[in-house]
Amino acid sequence: MISENCFDFGPLLIGKDPEKREEEEVKRVNGTFFRITNNGKYDLEASFVLKSTLPADEGGPTDKSPFIIEPAEAKLKVDETLNLQVFAFPEAAQLYKDEVICLIKDNPNPTILQIQCLGAQPIVNVDQEVVKFERALIGKQPK
Repeated sequence: MISENCFDFGPLLIGKDPEKREEEEVKRVNGTFFRITNNGKYDLEASFVLKSTLPADEGGPTDKSPFIIEPAEAKLKVDETLNLQVFAFPEAAQLYKDEVICLIKDNPNPTILQIQCLGAQPIVNVDQEVVKFERALIGKQPK
């Protein structure tokens, strides 16, 4: 979202297993990547950390973050590009916010990328005590 200067994953189903993040379906829904390019004059070393992983006395939150970033470190030559993978696995139906902090060796100013996602839990309301499902043929209209 350009107006808020924040990347929004949007609503994501809660309860997905972060250990399955290598599966294509999980990557497509719960993951994205940020393209980090070294357009400077020298090779660089960068490290990436989530603000939520910092201790509370350094500004980190007390709640567990649903975000995962990979890789944590990278060496980039001039004009080399890295795809920083960012995943979100919310555990509750609420809004989560975090920051990806990019620290570049010998550069005192970190780059901060805002990220957020909304945990979603599907809910169905029915007006009957018993819901009876009948047989149905796929591709056929009921008579």
